[in-house]
Amino acid sequence: MKSQFNKTMNVVDVLFLAIGAMLGWGWVVLSGEWVSTAGFVGSIIAFVIGGILVIVIGLTYAELASAIPETGGGFVFVKKAFAPGIAFISGWSVLFGYVSVITFEAVALPTVIDYVIPFQHQGLLWNVAGWDVYLTWVLIGSLGSIILTSLNYFGVKPAAVLQTVFTIFIVAVGLLLVGGAGFNGDFSQLKPFENGAGGTLSVLMMIPFL
Repeated sequence: MKSQFNKTMNVVDVLFLAIGAMLGWGWVVLSGEWVSTAGFVGSIIAFVIGGILVIVIGLTYAELASAIPETGGGFVFVKKAFAPGIAFISGWSVLFGYVSVITFEAVALPTVIDYVIPFQHQGLLWNVAGWDVYLTWVLIGSLGSIILTSLNYFGVKPAAVLQTVFTIFIVAVGLLLVGGAGFNGDFSQLKPFENGAGGTLSVLMMIPFL
């Protein structure tokens, strides 16, 4: 029996879902590291190269999704191309990759909130690689993870609504950071290249993850 999808999202939901998936929190948290690692021109070159590679991957998924409209995504694609055993390994690999992303998002959420609304955290727990970890900081990230997990459990429509809100928020934060840097930053510190080709490659390696 051929399964069919139920339409639960409109065009606006899909648009903001796609934009939100592309933007994410990573650029807010890591933009300073990109510039200090590769320079602003080196970072641009890395993102252009990485963007072309990701576009090719996106087009591949678009073709596969239209050709094989079944629930399961990459697992189904690999199963049809190879074998169930390889698809099993592929599916679990993707799952572990998503788990690593979740841990990053849980860390990124309180960090972004600190950028927008400076907060004096309380309850020092430990220090990791020179970074102090506070109880209030952990609670904010954990609460965000619980909320997002709950939304995905209840269905894609509530998640799409929240994604729209967060995407607008992220764009607003980006405009605020760029505007603030333009008025308060020192352009003498903005160097075209840092650490040569190695710096550009270091940023390029982050792009598929982001």
